[in-house]
Amino acid sequence: MAELIKRVLATYDAEVGGPPQRLIIHKTSRSTAAERQGFEDVIRGIHDSALVTLSHRGIVCLRPGTKPVLRGTIVDFGDKKGLVYTTGYIPFLRCYPGFRIPQPLEVTENWGTLTFREVAADLLRLTKLNWNTAAFCCVDPITIAFSRRVGEILKIANTEKPSRFYRDYM
Repeated sequence: MAELIKRVLATYDAEVGGPPQRLIIHKTSRSTAAERQGFEDVIRGIHDSALVTLSHRGIVCLRPGTKPVLRGTIVDFGDKKGLVYTTGYIPFLRCYPGFRIPQPLEVTENWGTLTFREVAADLLRLTKLNWNTAAFCCVDPITIAFSRRVGEILKIANTEKPSRFYRDYM
Protein backbone atom coordinates (compact mmCIF):
# COMPACT_ATOMS: atom_id res chain seq x y z
CA MET A 1 0.00 0.00 0.00
CA ALA A 2 2.75 2.44 0.96
CA GLU A 3 4.68 1.89 -2.30
CA LEU A 4 1.56 2.34 -4.42
CA ILE A 5 0.57 5.56 -2.68
CA LYS A 6 4.15 6.88 -2.93
CA ARG A 7 4.09 6.28 -6.71
CA VAL A 8 0.71 8.00 -7.02
CA LEU A 9 1.86 11.00 -4.98
CA ALA A 10 5.09 11.28 -7.00
CA THR A 11 3.10 11.26 -10.25
CA TYR A 12 0.67 13.83 -8.84
CA ASP A 13 3.55 16.05 -7.71
CA ALA A 14 5.20 15.82 -11.15
CA GLU A 15 1.96 16.76 -12.93
CA VAL A 16 0.59 19.40 -10.55
CA GLY A 17 3.71 20.67 -8.82
CA GLY A 18 2.83 19.90 -5.23
CA PRO A 19 1.15 17.42 -2.93
CA PRO A 20 -2.64 17.03 -2.88
CA GLN A 21 -4.66 18.60 -0.09
CA ARG A 22 -6.97 15.61 0.02
CA LEU A 23 -6.39 11.88 -0.55
CA ILE A 24 -9.19 9.34 -0.44
CA ILE A 25 -8.73 5.71 -1.41
CA HIS A 26 -11.80 3.59 -2.15
CA LYS A 27 -11.53 -0.19 -1.84
CA THR A 28 -13.96 -3.08 -2.05
CA SER A 29 -11.97 -5.39 0.22
CA ARG A 30 -11.17 -4.94 3.89
CA SER A 31 -7.85 -3.33 4.75
CA THR A 32 -5.20 -5.34 6.51
CA ALA A 33 -3.22 -3.92 9.41
CA ALA A 34 -0.17 -3.62 7.13
CA GLU A 35 -2.18 -1.68 4.52
CA ARG A 36 -3.50 0.70 7.16
CA GLN A 37 -0.01 1.23 8.55
CA GLY A 38 1.38 1.87 5.05
CA PHE A 39 -1.42 4.34 4.37
CA GLU A 40 -0.81 6.20 7.64
CA ASP A 41 2.96 6.32 7.08
CA VAL A 42 2.68 7.87 3.63
CA ILE A 43 -0.15 10.39 4.13
CA ARG A 44 1.59 12.50 6.72
CA GLY A 45 1.28 16.13 5.66
CA ILE A 46 -1.97 15.62 3.73
CA HIS A 47 -4.72 17.45 5.59
CA ASP A 48 -7.78 15.37 4.61
CA SER A 49 -7.37 11.65 4.05
CA ALA A 50 -9.38 8.46 4.20
CA LEU A 51 -8.94 4.78 3.41
CA VAL A 52 -12.52 3.68 2.74
CA THR A 53 -13.90 0.18 2.21
CA LEU A 54 -17.20 0.01 0.32
CA SER A 55 -19.44 -3.04 0.10
CA HIS A 56 -22.84 -4.18 -1.13
CA ARG A 57 -24.53 -6.49 1.33
CA GLY A 58 -28.06 -6.45 -0.04
CA ILE A 59 -29.40 -4.24 2.75
CA VAL A 60 -32.69 -2.60 1.82
CA CYS A 61 -34.53 0.21 3.58
CA LEU A 62 -38.09 1.12 2.67
CA ARG A 63 -39.89 4.38 3.29
CA PRO A 64 -43.61 4.94 3.84
CA GLY A 65 -45.64 5.29 0.65
CA THR A 66 -45.11 3.85 -2.80
CA LYS A 67 -41.87 5.54 -3.81
CA PRO A 68 -38.37 4.11 -3.26
CA VAL A 69 -35.92 5.64 -0.82
CA LEU A 70 -34.48 8.99 -1.95
CA ARG A 71 -31.11 9.14 -3.69
CA GLY A 72 -28.72 10.71 -1.22
CA THR A 73 -30.28 9.16 1.86
CA ILE A 74 -27.64 8.23 4.42
CA VAL A 75 -27.92 6.01 7.46
CA ASP A 76 -25.25 6.95 9.95
CA PHE A 77 -23.80 4.12 12.09
CA GLY A 78 -21.55 6.47 14.03
CA ASP A 79 -18.74 8.84 13.17
CA LYS A 80 -17.06 6.65 10.52
CA LYS A 81 -19.50 4.06 9.08
CA GLY A 82 -22.94 3.89 7.51
CA LEU A 83 -25.09 3.43 4.40
CA VAL A 84 -25.25 5.73 1.37
CA TYR A 85 -28.00 5.47 -1.24
CA THR A 86 -26.27 6.42 -4.48
CA THR A 87 -29.43 5.48 -6.41
CA GLY A 88 -33.08 5.96 -5.53
CA TYR A 89 -36.01 8.24 -6.15
CA ILE A 90 -34.97 11.62 -7.60
CA PRO A 91 -37.53 14.40 -6.95
CA PHE A 92 -36.20 16.57 -9.80
CA LEU A 93 -36.85 13.75 -12.29
CA ARG A 94 -40.01 12.69 -10.40
CA CYS A 95 -39.00 9.05 -10.77
CA TYR A 96 -36.58 6.35 -9.80
CA PRO A 97 -34.54 5.56 -12.94
CA GLY A 98 -33.67 2.03 -11.81
CA PHE A 99 -35.11 -1.44 -12.28
CA ARG A 100 -34.86 -2.97 -8.80
CA ILE A 101 -35.22 -1.81 -5.22
CA PRO A 102 -32.34 0.61 -4.53
CA GLN A 103 -29.57 -0.87 -2.43
CA PRO A 104 -27.08 1.33 -0.62
CA LEU A 105 -23.33 1.28 -0.57
CA GLU A 106 -22.07 0.42 2.87
CA VAL A 107 -19.04 2.22 4.23
CA THR A 108 -17.67 -0.69 6.27
CA GLU A 109 -14.25 0.83 7.06
CA ASN A 110 -13.17 4.45 7.18
CA TRP A 111 -9.60 5.06 8.37
CA GLY A 112 -8.29 8.60 8.34
CA THR A 113 -9.48 12.10 9.14
CA LEU A 114 -12.79 12.24 7.24
CA THR A 115 -16.13 11.65 8.93
CA PHE A 116 -18.81 9.40 7.49
CA ARG A 117 -20.84 12.40 6.30
CA GLU A 118 -17.84 13.79 4.38
CA VAL A 119 -17.22 10.38 2.79
CA ALA A 120 -20.94 10.06 1.93
CA ALA A 121 -20.97 13.49 0.26
CA ASP A 122 -17.94 12.49 -1.84
CA LEU A 123 -19.58 9.20 -2.84
CA LEU A 124 -22.70 11.01 -4.03
CA ARG A 125 -20.64 13.42 -6.12
CA LEU A 126 -18.55 10.58 -7.57
CA THR A 127 -21.63 8.63 -8.69
CA LYS A 128 -22.67 11.54 -10.92
CA LEU A 129 -19.20 12.08 -12.39
CA ASN A 130 -19.12 9.25 -14.95
CA TRP A 131 -19.29 11.11 -18.25
CA ASN A 132 -18.88 7.86 -20.18
CA THR A 133 -22.49 6.86 -19.56
CA ALA A 134 -25.83 8.50 -20.18
CA ALA A 135 -26.96 7.54 -16.68
CA PHE A 136 -27.97 10.32 -14.30
CA CYS A 137 -26.22 8.47 -11.50
CA CYS A 138 -24.49 5.13 -11.00
CA VAL A 139 -24.45 2.67 -8.11
CA ASP A 140 -20.67 2.66 -7.67
CA PRO A 141 -18.50 5.78 -7.59
CA ILE A 142 -16.33 6.39 -10.64
CA THR A 143 -13.24 5.51 -8.60
CA ILE A 144 -14.43 1.91 -8.24
CA ALA A 145 -16.19 1.54 -11.60
CA PHE A 146 -13.31 2.95 -13.64
CA SER A 147 -10.60 1.04 -11.77
CA ARG A 148 -12.43 -2.21 -12.59
CA ARG A 149 -12.44 -1.28 -16.28
CA VAL A 150 -8.77 -0.29 -16.23
CA GLY A 151 -7.96 -3.59 -14.53
CA GLU A 152 -9.70 -5.49 -17.34
CA ILE A 153 -7.73 -3.54 -19.96
CA LEU A 154 -4.42 -4.08 -18.14
CA LYS A 155 -5.04 -7.83 -17.99
CA ILE A 156 -5.38 -7.87 -21.78
CA ALA A 157 -2.53 -5.39 -22.41
CA ASN A 158 -0.04 -7.37 -20.30
CA THR A 159 2.42 -4.48 -20.03
CA GLU A 160 5.09 -3.65 -17.47
CA LYS A 161 4.51 0.13 -17.49
CA PRO A 162 0.84 1.10 -17.89
CA SER A 163 -0.12 4.50 -19.25
CA ARG A 164 -1.08 7.17 -16.73
CA PHE A 165 -3.33 9.02 -19.21
CA TYR A 166 -7.10 8.64 -18.93
CA ARG A 167 -7.57 8.76 -22.71
CA ASP A 168 -5.70 5.46 -23.11
CA TYR A 169 -8.37 3.58 -21.16
CA MET A 170 -11.53 4.95 -22.78
